[in-house]
Formats: sequence, C-alpha cells, structure tokens
Amino acid sequence: MGFTWRFMRRVSRLLMFAPARWIARQYSISYSAVLMVDREILRTTQPGTCLDGIEGILVDEKYLGASHGFVTLVLNARTGEPLHMAPGKNAESLESFFNRLTDKQKSSIKYLGIDRANAYRQAALKHLPGVKVCFDAFHLVSNMNDVVDKVRRAEFAHPTEGQRKRLIVWRFILLKAQELLSEKERMDLDELYALNQQLTKTYILKEQFRSIFSRLTEHEAMWQLSHWISMAVRSGIRQVERFARGIAERYNEVINGIRYNINSASIESANAGIKRIQSKCCGLFDIDYLFMKLRQRYISREEFSPQGA
Repeated sequence: MGFTWRFMRRVSRLLMFAPARWIARQYSISYSAVLMVDREILRTTQPGTCLDGIEGILVDEKYLGASHGFVTLVLNARTGEPLHMAPGKNAESLESFFNRLTDKQKSSIKYLGIDRANAYRQAALKHLPGVKVCFDAFHLVSNMNDVVDKVRRAEFAHPTEGQRKRLIVWRFILLKAQELLSEKERMDLDELYALNQQLTKTYILKEQFRSIFSRLTEHEAMWQLSHWISMAVRSGIRQVERFARGIAERYNEVINGIRYNINSASIESANAGIKRIQSKCCGLFDIDYLFMKLRQRYISREEFSPQGA
C-alpha cells in the first residue's frame, strides 16, 4: 500500500471527525486512498462483535438512497452496540444475523424491539420461539402523530383562505408535546379547539396515548392502555378507531415494550451516525465498510464514556 502503519492509523482516526476529501488534500493523497487506508485499519484492528449473553436486540431498517435501498440494522438493546447489518428490510435480512448465532447464544435473547410496521417478527419467532416481541414508545407515538396529521388533512381538505394561512402553524402545534407549548402556541391551539371538535378530540387522545409510556408501573400502564383503547374505539373518528384496533391486536407487544423499557434512542443514534458517516465519506454505500465505521463510532464512544474510562 506504500504507507506506514502509523500514518494509516492517523488517517483512520482523523476520518472519524473530518471529511475524506479534506484529509486527502491535507496529506496530498487521493480520496480513494483515504478510504482504502481507513478500511484496512478497521479490518485488521477492530474487535469482533460479542454475541454472547445478549439479553435483547433492537432491529430497524435504514434507507441508504434510491440506488442502494434499505439495510437492516441489529443492535444490542442494553448497550447499543451494533451487531449486524445486511441488505434489505425483510425477514431474510434478519435471518443472516440469526445464522451467525449458536443455540446457546440464541437462548440468551429474551426480548426483541421492533416497530409495528416491519417484517422481522417472522424470522425472530422462527429462531427465537420464546422471545418477547416489544414495540418501542417512540415509534408508537410517531404512528399516533401520523393519525393526527391524517385527521387534520381530512378535516381541512377544503380550507378557507384564512384557514389556509393557519394550517402550517396548527400542524406544528398538533404534533408538539403539550408541555412544550409556548403561551402563544397554547392560544393558537385554543383557536383550533373552537373551530374543530374532531381534531380537538384527536389531539387529546394523542396526548393521553403519549402519557401511557411515562407511567411509573407496568400495571398502571396496562390499565391506562386498556382505558385508552376503549375511548379511542368509541371516538367516532375513523382514523383513530383504526389505529386503536391495531394497538388492541398488539396489546401484549406494547406492554412488553414498557416492561423491558424499550426505546429507540440507540437505533436513532445509529441511524444518525450512518448519515454522518456517509456525509464525511461522500456517500459511502459499501455495507461491510459502513458497518465497520458504525462500530468504530460505538467503540470510540465507549472508550471516552465515564463507564469506559
């Protein structure tokens, strides 16, 4: 390759913080050489994934762009460590992860965190028949926000000229948590309340649904969720009723998410990390290399965290 090991390690480390093209200019080497050096360092020095003693996993998909589609990402639910990345977003994409595990490693996995829409349940139950499937609060609340937006569009399908100017303001307010509203936004919400009862009811149901995931005990959350489903189904709002029936069908998965304290912070952090990696490397799409970069980010964070110090 023509570079010293010390130089290669310096380039690889610098690429965590600076764009590849800037590094290429600084050291008078080609852009492709920067990526080649970095990949070689990661391939030869990065520790492998630890697949022993995993209690739970989080699975989600990430869109890499029109020409490369989706990848499936698997994280350790407790630590946030990236464990696996594969092309696609279907059951087969997750199969390749389970095929790497021994029976003993599979037996240690007690719960699986996914969102309601993905297709990973089939593969998980095939390999982990006793696993507890969990839905995380972030995606569930996001789903309910989508319902609020659908109701808003239906109720104001033909707005007046005055309403048209207010729609963007109302949309932002309706999707915002009630406790974060400013005094001006509360006044705007009161204005909307006076105009449309259906949207008012939907917003209140959204806030009640969101509050379920901040309950102190699992028993309290179970009671509140059952009560909320009953109210939502009787709301008379088609979009809300449909969502509530879907939640009722997956009641156990929602409660499992609360029981195991599932949240998507690690997944969202990993997705943001992929975006930053692609930005620094001008659209990196090599899945193996991208996964190594993601693990490099996680390992570096652990080294400099108080726990890792």
